Amino acid sequence: MKFQSLCLLLLLAFLTSCTVKVSSIKQDVDVELEHDAGYLLLGVDSNSDLDSIKIYGADNIRLTREDLRSGTQYILIDLEAGDYHIGNIKLNYFWYIDLEEGYWDFTVRRGEISYIGHLEVKSRSSLWMLQSQSDVELVNRSTEALLFMESQFPTILENRTLNYTGPSSDPFLRLMQEDQQVEVSHE
Repeated sequence: MKFQSLCLLLLLAFLTSCTVKVSSIKQDVDVELEHDAGYLLLGVDSNSDLDSIKIYGADNIRLTREDLRSGTQYILIDLEAGDYHIGNIKLNYFWYIDLEEGYWDFTVRRGEISYIGHLEVKSRSSLWMLQSQSDVELVNRSTEALLFMESQFPTILENRTLNYTGPSSDPFLRLMQEDQQVEVSHE
């Protein structure tokens, strides 16, 4: 009986630790979200292709190399609202970076677009990939994120509030959207 209980417990732990592969939204269509869902906007800036990023929270997800090419890009996905943290970044087949909770925590707000910042990953390899070093930082580029949403996803942005929910606080996005609403009402 104890062996069966142990096996069941291990199976349950395995299933709850699994991540679901997700892909970024490609079309500017504001679909009706589930009751407790919102959008996550993440900028990624890397000097090499990344294999994956795992994010843990209300949903456990894995962003894959399809969305993580070298250079700068944005990832917009819909997720269950709640608290999350970036758990690890897999650089390639051999190297990954585990990130501790705290600085890498963020919130996805229900019915809103939660911009958490730009994940900057700069990798350096030496000795034929036997040693790898990486600098990882989450940087707030609210202005760039707003311009990206205005040019690529204006319909979604028109129907949703864009807020910064990454490390520290920044009222810039909220203030910009309030100013735009005031300008529209005066016209």
